[in-house]
Amino acid sequence: MPRPRAACGTISAYRRHLREGTPVDDACREAKRAHNRARSTSAAARLERAAAEEAAKTAAAAAAAAPAPPAELPTTEEGHVSRLEVLKEMLQTSRDTIAALKGREPSRLYLLLREQREIVREISEIQGNGQVKGVTLADQLAAAREARAQRAAGA
Repeated sequence: MPRPRAACGTISAYRRHLREGTPVDDACREAKRAHNRARSTSAAARLERAAAEEAAKTAAAAAAAAPAPPAELPTTEEGHVSRLEVLKEMLQTSRDTIAALKGREPSRLYLLLREQREIVREISEIQGNGQVKGVTLADQLAAAREARAQRAAGA
């Protein structure tokens, strides 16, 4: 029992066209070109294969380094999302991404490090908000009330 004929669009079908003397269709001609490109040892073919491999590696690295979505965003008692907790989570994600990319893609590190510095600055602003040289907001409020009381007593 003979084997079934190869479908057009394969290298086997291209060879069959040549063997039988039938016109080669576009699908088989493209299959032959792809076969030749895959087997070629020319510099252009090597560069093309290397670029394709690098693109695949970069895509895999980006997928691996992509942060997993948080299970649940931290919320305050009123049900609002805490900006400080979100920033801390972003900072940790940034640190993980930088560690993953350090050896593979050093060219992307500069922008990630800038982003990390910005996150740290925002965290320090939030944590330092209401404090002036060690004086808490409660101390400032007490001083303002006392000054108002003295102004009221003097008037």
